[in-house]
Amino acid sequence: MKFCAASDSHGDFDVLCRMLEKERPDGMIFLGDGVREALRAGRLFGLPVLAVAGNCDLACQEPATLQPSPEGFPLFLTHGHRFGVKQGFGALERAAEQAGAKAAFFGHTHQPMLREGGPVALYNPGSVGQRGTYLTVEIGGGKLTCRLERAE
Repeated sequence: MKFCAASDSHGDFDVLCRMLEKERPDGMIFLGDGVREALRAGRLFGLPVLAVAGNCDLACQEPATLQPSPEGFPLFLTHGHRFGVKQGFGALERAAEQAGAKAAFFGHTHQPMLREGGPVALYNPGSVGQRGTYLTVEIGGGKLTCRLERAE
């Protein structure tokens, strides 16, 4: 199963559409600060969207965290602001580990990050709206593979 993981579009609907057009994923993981655009892009492309609310998603119905298990692979999704990710990753790692996740995806910092190893892998796609970065995520056979990509 292939996902595009993106965060922090901050109103840039077009960049989300370019990402989905380029990658043709099975679904999208959206990590906050632009949830409305992400859900709209998902509907346009007929894709399921796993979305969490960010600190700029006012009056949003999406939760602060999600714990999906696509293909039986447990994930922890959050924007990151409630876990203080700009100051460090300890709180996020603890929450993801307590949730039984093998990988945590977050945004908020606008800085891409792929940190594998340890009890929980940490992935941040950066800002699809400001930096034009996102992740492709392949899950299958009990494995997860991430690659950092650029929207064109």
